Amino acid sequence: MKKWLLYSIIGVSALAVGASAGVIYKRCIADPTVEVDGFNADYCKVDGDALIKKVNSLGSPVNVVNSLRPYEIVNYACEMYKRAENSYSFGYGNALASVVNQYIHNLQIRNGNTYFEESVASSTMVGVAARFFQVEGKDTIEKYRIKKDGDEVLFDGASKYLDAPVTFTNEEFTQWYGRDIKSMFNHIIHELTVKEEKIETIDGGYKVELELDPNTSPFNYKNQVMNISGNDKPMLQAPPTFKSVHLTYELDNNLMLKVNYVDEVYNSVAEMFPMPIETHNTLRYEFHINEYYKIPELNEYFVFPPFEEA
Repeated sequence: MKKWLLYSIIGVSALAVGASAGVIYKRCIADPTVEVDGFNADYCKVDGDALIKKVNSLGSPVNVVNSLRPYEIVNYACEMYKRAENSYSFGYGNALASVVNQYIHNLQIRNGNTYFEESVASSTMVGVAARFFQVEGKDTIEKYRIKKDGDEVLFDGASKYLDAPVTFTNEEFTQWYGRDIKSMFNHIIHELTVKEEKIETIDGGYKVELELDPNTSPFNYKNQVMNISGNDKPMLQAPPTFKSVHLTYELDNNLMLKVNYVDEVYNSVAEMFPMPIETHNTLRYEFHINEYYKIPELNEYFVFPPFEEA
């Protein structure tokens, strides 16, 4: 989700008078944090009901492709995915930094009004993992952590989690993770965040390419990257500064979401390194809409494809 699948957040507050206001970027060599003034992420939220109504009024997918901008079609596909009663998606890939290559797994499941996410990353230097659950009828999210750093993170089986979770309210989780668990997707896709876009017909459907503004599109995603960089506390000193964000989507003939490729670059400062480190994420997410997948227990494992397929 996604991405999967799926990791974003914001601990930076917006001084907003509307998303159309001027944007000011403040950079510091020692601290790569970018403060974005005059940008309101809430202004860029998708009106899903209005978008779906608009798409339905156009009739056929061909009419939609000929009438709407590519980013709108992506938002439609994401809205339809989020609204499916049952769905699951998984992501896998690499985060290549100047000092280490980190492998990444992500899993996201919706069964009715029960939600699950897992994020796992491991390298020769560090291993982090977390599972999140929101059970139907509850307004809290439970986070399960691994037993100890690195040693309990596995890629050929379930990572070993503590039985006692950390509990968030929805509001706390949104602040910590950058979105609530039901929102599923990380980047802000809006006419104000899209720099370049194109759509083309491919075998079995369509492919959409989006080049996004690296300061505004991950506005809510930055703190997730920071906060899940460690198991008990973040390994990063501050949210990262993104240098580029490129998303590729594959949709079927009915404009339903099938695959999302994420190619993004950001700088961050870790507690153990005094200077910014550049990281290049290349991730592949696969989406299964209207398909049921049982939410795993803490000791159960989802089998991911090999990394070389990412």
